[in-house]
Amino acid sequence: FTHAVSLSKLPIALLCGVLHAAWLEIFGHSLSCRDAIHTKLSISEPSRIYIPITTTQINHIVYDPTNQELRSPQNNIIRKMSSLHEERTRFQIELEFVQCLANPNYLNFLAQRKYLQMPQFVAYLKYLQYWRQLAYAKYLRYPMCLYFLDLLQHEHFRKEISSSHAAKYIEDQQLLHWQHYARKRSRMLNDAAANRQQQQQQQQQQQ
Repeated sequence: FTHAVSLSKLPIALLCGVLHAAWLEIFGHSLSCRDAIHTKLSISEPSRIYIPITTTQINHIVYDPTNQELRSPQNNIIRKMSSLHEERTRFQIELEFVQCLANPNYLNFLAQRKYLQMPQFVAYLKYLQYWRQLAYAKYLRYPMCLYFLDLLQHEHFRKEISSSHAAKYIEDQQLLHWQHYARKRSRMLNDAAANRQQQQQQQQQQQ
């Protein structure tokens, strides 16, 4: 996790400025993550990933590292809460960003502005693969972003997505998928149920 922090410094700084403006431009609104009330503590320890905290607890914590009184053991909780606030903010930023990857127009925006050619940014995309873990993926509202996150690990895709025609083609395929998804899923579930019933009947006949 300590290595991941150094990789993400530059991209997070970009997200807070230029990239956040791009979200508003492309999506028309910011993908709010305020409903996520858990704080990410550690990537290497899945059993300790989240700790529930409230906004009230965070807002009343003010930590001044130059204050000698706050360095006493009795005030360790203040330092911990300050750290939790920073981790919570980072969790929200990374959650918003990784979900933006579900938009091919946003990927085209990043590619045309050469972000996908930056080694630091490519390393950051590799680091974000922790969102594939179930403990993190359950917070995603746009799971298709994980598919694009996987594609972004490949240099060929990072180059091709700079084409507006490629981005448009992917967007059209997304719309077709969503248009027919419910019907296809219903048919698949019915077929699976029929297969299970048929297998059960065969087992009963064999007995």
